[in-house]
Amino acid sequence: RAPTVLVGATILVLLSLLSGEGGIATLAYLFAYAVFLDDRTWSKRLTSLLPYGLITVVWRIAWTAQGYGVSGGTGFYVDPLTEPWVFLISLVERAPILLMGQLGFPPSEIALAVPDQWMWALLGFALLVVAVVGLIVLPLLKRDRVARFWALGMLLSVIPVCATFPSDRLLGFVGIGAMGLIAQFLAMAFESGPSRRKLPLIAGVVLLGVHAGLAPIGLAVRSSMPVGPKAFHEMLHVRIPLDASVAQQDVILVNAPSSFHALYLPIHRKLEGLACPKHTRILGPGYWGTTLHRPDDTTLVVRPVRGFLDWKFDRLFRGSPVPLELGERIELTAFTVEVKELNAGGWPAEVLFTFGVSLDDPSLRWLCWKDGRFRPCDPPGIGETVTFAPATVDLWQ
Repeated sequence: RAPTVLVGATILVLLSLLSGEGGIATLAYLFAYAVFLDDRTWSKRLTSLLPYGLITVVWRIAWTAQGYGVSGGTGFYVDPLTEPWVFLISLVERAPILLMGQLGFPPSEIALAVPDQWMWALLGFALLVVAVVGLIVLPLLKRDRVARFWALGMLLSVIPVCATFPSDRLLGFVGIGAMGLIAQFLAMAFESGPSRRKLPLIAGVVLLGVHAGLAPIGLAVRSSMPVGPKAFHEMLHVRIPLDASVAQQDVILVNAPSSFHALYLPIHRKLEGLACPKHTRILGPGYWGTTLHRPDDTTLVVRPVRGFLDWKFDRLFRGSPVPLELGERIELTAFTVEVKELNAGGWPAEVLFTFGVSLDDPSLRWLCWKDGRFRPCDPPGIGETVTFAPATVDLWQ
């Protein structure tokens, strides 16, 4: 019977890996079981894990061979094997925030809204939440090996999801261990008898209020708008009417408030059966305002007030691990991009765009953000400088 069970278990681990990269967290609970619940000798415990480790290695090799994964440069995603030091830093920064979202409040996505200069405060608060919960459940961990199994599985399964930005949607495997650990703690906290203490009872009431009271309400609200208020996101998408001739043009978005949202222009149009532009090019962020200068017929100098890549979502495709250097040139289909100046943070402050055709060529369709929406516009005249005001987003219109 044992070989049959082993084969079945190995197949299930493989299916978990094939369901998504996060399936590797299955190994966290297998390891935690071997450490705390398996009563055999340590050599047999470790031997029992070898088939699962082997199938994971085979999966990773096949996964990489098919071209999946990320390469250096993105500010959101990290490959633990090719960028181990970057991943270690991400682990230190993201694990406490993810555990905070799982064990307490607020949700881990708050990390996306916090400015970089205040991330240390959020990290400190997250560590405080995790430490308080840890101290609360410590007596349970000391006396119950099943609780230790849940806790170790939870902590180890948070490691893989630190390869991307914090989000509660990634906490499926982490939640398995947290669910078991908190359930056991609540059973201990509300048990009657002479050993009953007030502190565990108070902590149990708080945890019950968070997980049985606030969490279901939060789930309903966030399910209706998983990425934030719908009006906000719809406003930032490019919804301007474009005729069929756009299929022969490159759409140039001068000052999109959110490059992340603007990227969905061709996807939305494709889904709606509309003509899609040949290319969609975003010159720079416009949330804080942008200045354009046209020195000649084919060149445009773009200078955002806070520089490029100031907002976290703008770093989706290029982050601090592989910074843009002064003088660096990038060749694209519609134009060549050259970094002319860096700001104090090391991000591009001014970028030169050299187009392959005149900026006035009909093959280019210019759109700019003005008065709360995208509108058709013309490029500046030769020698002219144009300044766009900071973006305004009206959620009520």
